[in-house]
Amino acid sequence: MSVPAELAGTATTWTLCGEALFKWSVFDVYRVGLFARASGLSPRGAHGLVFEYLRNIDADTLVASTMQEIQRIVQPDEAAAARWQAALQTVVPAVVRASRLTVVCDPERGADFHFQGKAIGTIADGAFAEAFLAVWLDPATRAPEVRALLLGARGDVAPGPPT
Repeated sequence: MSVPAELAGTATTWTLCGEALFKWSVFDVYRVGLFARASGLSPRGAHGLVFEYLRNIDADTLVASTMQEIQRIVQPDEAAAARWQAALQTVVPAVVRASRLTVVCDPERGADFHFQGKAIGTIADGAFAEAFLAVWLDPATRAPEVRALLLGARGDVAPGPPT
């Protein structure tokens, strides 16, 4: 996966840390790449997640599954969860096969969302940015194979949880 234009066009130099194919049962869902600043992965640094979708998924499904995982892993209080869900509903689009969603997460600033290379919104909450990254990078993720590949392990296919 190459650096997408929405990352390449910034003052920061980005490098690909790893990428994976996420599968749910027998279905290929998306390819995801993790990008970090040239200085490398850092717990407090900015990271870009680039999703290249291989199926059509409506926005409500994306928001619900993201929030379900954030609540399971991070366990935010009710007020934060409600704020984050409402914010996600304003920025997460429906996706179709071959579309690209890029999310730049910076614990100091929040999360910037880009769809098909165009900025579509920001969630200006550093805690949300960390929670969003946790869905894929926390050791408690439901997709440990994806996590390992994003963090630089060898291989390219990570199965999702059994159905």
